[in-house]
Amino acid sequence: MPSPHHRTVIYRALASVAASAVLVATVPWTLTPPASAADETDPAPDAIQRMQLVLDSSGSMAEPAGGGGTKIDAARTALDNVVDTLPDEAEVGMRVYGATVDSGAGACTDSQEVVPTATDNRDELRAAIDDYKPLGETPIGYALQQAAKDLGSDGKRTIALVSDGEATCRPDPCKVAKALSKDGLDLRVDVVGLSVDAKARKQLRCIAEAGNGSYYDADSAEDMTDSLEVTSTRAFRPFRFTGTPVEGTNETSTAPTVTNGQYVDTYRGEDLHYRVERTEPGTTLHVSALTRSPDAATVSGLNLDLETPGRGLCGSSSQNVDVNMFGARALVASSATSWEAPSEQPERDTSESPEPDSCADGPFVYAALKLPAGGDALVGKPVELLVSEEPPLVQDTYADLPPAQDSVRWNQMKPAASPEEVVPGDTLSNAPVVKDGTYSGELLGGETQVVAVPVDWGQQLQAQVDVNLTDRLWKATGTSSNLNLDILGPDRTKTSPSLTIENEPEWWRDSFINLMGDDVKRFRTGATTPEIRYRNREEDTTLNGSRAGVRFIEINMSKNVKDGVAVPYTLTLQTYGEAGGGAPEYNEIDGLVTSAEQVGAPPSESTPETANQVGATSGDSADETDGTDGQGIPIWLPIGGGVAVLIVAGIVLAVMRARRSS
Repeated sequence: MPSPHHRTVIYRALASVAASAVLVATVPWTLTPPASAADETDPAPDAIQRMQLVLDSSGSMAEPAGGGGTKIDAARTALDNVVDTLPDEAEVGMRVYGATVDSGAGACTDSQEVVPTATDNRDELRAAIDDYKPLGETPIGYALQQAAKDLGSDGKRTIALVSDGEATCRPDPCKVAKALSKDGLDLRVDVVGLSVDAKARKQLRCIAEAGNGSYYDADSAEDMTDSLEVTSTRAFRPFRFTGTPVEGTNETSTAPTVTNGQYVDTYRGEDLHYRVERTEPGTTLHVSALTRSPDAATVSGLNLDLETPGRGLCGSSSQNVDVNMFGARALVASSATSWEAPSEQPERDTSESPEPDSCADGPFVYAALKLPAGGDALVGKPVELLVSEEPPLVQDTYADLPPAQDSVRWNQMKPAASPEEVVPGDTLSNAPVVKDGTYSGELLGGETQVVAVPVDWGQQLQAQVDVNLTDRLWKATGTSSNLNLDILGPDRTKTSPSLTIENEPEWWRDSFINLMGDDVKRFRTGATTPEIRYRNREEDTTLNGSRAGVRFIEINMSKNVKDGVAVPYTLTLQTYGEAGGGAPEYNEIDGLVTSAEQVGAPPSESTPETANQVGATSGDSADETDGTDGQGIPIWLPIGGGVAVLIVAGIVLAVMRARRSS
């Protein structure tokens, strides 16, 4: 049987700078989905959220914070205020280091859990705060190791580290943070530096980055005010891959079976195979793989193909390759589909007992995740695998569908004068579903924010981000920074940057460097889908616009923004076209969804997690209880991170108030 033409599309996600040809990579953080409601009396392990505050009690905390008070006085005041605002259900504990041994023997293992993590310990926390006194050394690495033990191994775990200097003891806290967070990114380390010098700041920032957390620098009143404004409305959202654990194998004969759902594997430096089973002959299988570009990788990407016994490659695949020029950690994805255009399908066997085409009709195909670009740096990193199945068309209806688009037009959009507020997710799985409109937000360096919009057949979605860079923001960002905007489809891959825009705006490919010399620095960028048409899958550049379903708008800020500075923006969203226009007619198959609201939808209580929910998380690996406003729009805020943010913010605010009074 002859092999079909196998199309592979490589999408290069590069922000080019026209004047200097500098390549700017983007910096997403992502994946923590809400789960269906858990039993309050017996929560699932992944629904548990614990936070351990790790406080510096070294002798230098007795130094002035400005305005007559000491650093430890400011910390006490802030912590007392924060304890009063803790949610009843928040599991919070407290550990100190450098509190009991002045120097010499035992100083480098001087760390005690003074309040175990619990929900009914507010009086104990207040008492511990009153007893919090400066004395000894700074054994940060040891304290982090002990804090991780305090938090256990289940659920979301957050360490909020507070220090006014660098470590004075081994082990290296940077290496400790990296070791704690490497296995599935289940634990996050947030760090606040109090009046630190450049050397200490470098180490503390390294701890936060290695621990998949954020660093807050209390050296600038304006910067920390921005940080507080951001954190006061933002939940803690650790980057996390989610799904049912699975282990792909190097040989197809031993490959694990996967069906509709979401899975997590670890890339091990070799090809990984999965047996993807069909519900019925003739359905189209869609498989995607998602990971994050490692710090060490200059170029990173994933290669994913579908294969069948005896026939080899089938269908088509696409991948996006990200270039990491400024320490960015972009999301990279690859998708593959078993669909083939009629001209690419092999000749059918017309004998009395024809053999089924294994790609289009066989009971299964193999998904092969192969050595990617930057493969060595990806060894040991988690990869999220998404499997979804699309029903076949009613016979003889394909030719009557609207043809694939070869280009689109951009519709001018004006941001609303009064933007709405929304708490975005930091990943596709926890993105709130929103409608057309203008939304306001703020981004820290290295942060990703995501919202979701259902897009139906016959519709085109446009997204536009506008930023006004004040002099202070320009100094904090400058020409080496950039903001990136992408739209991802139900299969979790990005709309092709090669999509032709007939009337492309002059600002379309700009980056921050293009603002040099402008008196008023206004930045704008946009992204669009093609009109959603079934036959868009015939063309490489519109392949991502071939299914009605949820689109994910991903905004990310490059990492090299001054610590703690938040960049405000507006996001304008608009869908054009008549919903349902040119919709295909599918054969009905129990359990397979086709509506725009369901295909690729982030999981929530209103979209129960089942094996047949396209894009839903499989198994019991979800992390949080979900809530909605009755219209399917998530309004939940994770408790554990909110607590961490409040405490960090409270400490910084107290320090800054002390300085301002001087």
